[in-house]
Amino acid sequence: NLVNNSIYAISRIPMPKVKGLELVGGYRYQVQNVSTTDSSIYAQDGSSKANQTYSANAIDAAFNYAYGSGKKIFIKWDQSYRFPNTDEFWGFDPNTYTPVFNGILKPQISQTYSAGGDWNLSQAHLSALVFQSITQNEIRYDPSSGSNINTAGNINRTGFLFDSSSNITKNLTVSGGGKIQRSTYTTGSIAGVGVGLAPDLLLNARAQYMFNSSWSAGAVVNYVSNQNYDADPAITNSLAKIPSYVAADIYASYRVKSWDAKLIIKNIGGNSYATTGGYSSTSGYYYYPTTPTTYFVTAKYNF
Repeated sequence: NLVNNSIYAISRIPMPKVKGLELVGGYRYQVQNVSTTDSSIYAQDGSSKANQTYSANAIDAAFNYAYGSGKKIFIKWDQSYRFPNTDEFWGFDPNTYTPVFNGILKPQISQTYSAGGDWNLSQAHLSALVFQSITQNEIRYDPSSGSNINTAGNINRTGFLFDSSSNITKNLTVSGGGKIQRSTYTTGSIAGVGVGLAPDLLLNARAQYMFNSSWSAGAVVNYVSNQNYDADPAITNSLAKIPSYVAADIYASYRVKSWDAKLIIKNIGGNSYATTGGYSSTSGYYYYPTTPTTYFVTAKYNF
């Protein structure tokens, strides 16, 4: 049984003394009461009950400044939270593969500082930001115990995000973007250790061509750098890494009157790569490979 109660408020305040400058802010308070009963036939200690109430605050404040036509910059501070999903109260014993109740988890709390902007330049559009965040009690899966846990150490994420697009011709648009990020634990004996399943570099290139008002086609190429397996942080530095990979998709779409149809071919190269994986003392390395080349066809009619 799970009950949530919350209140929130948002505000947007123009700064009349500086044209184009405004202060934007918001606040949210949430209380969650959880009551669980675990009566799994696999439970070693029989049935168990737990009751817990947690609360969390979300706050953000930002200055936005539009200093010209299509030119905006901002600075922002925010605190956000995430309560666990109900299925995250349970895990699986890595030895017996039976369900395990791991308790009612705390909400994870993140504080983030960021600055960036958004610019329209002739036929091009560019957006970018830099950020740094600290997360406490992050909710993560622990491969060594098979349970979902709140991490004991804080996690720091520092990075740069960007995206751009340009109209090369009337019909052709080329775009690209990415994220450069460093994610590490910041406290205790694991300070400086990289976080699992957090690649340092993500890049994408996109192109779309409009043949006419009805037909268009495009392609997307994604690059994901190598990353740590999900594992006990105490041994992460001694482990191998999930290899980097490149994957490409293409699509064609058709729109006429009330009809909208699309063909998508995912992973056109048929590459075999792992998108996620972990390591535990009982099973060693494990990973979940992506699907091979896959075809999707959709059609929609708007009445």
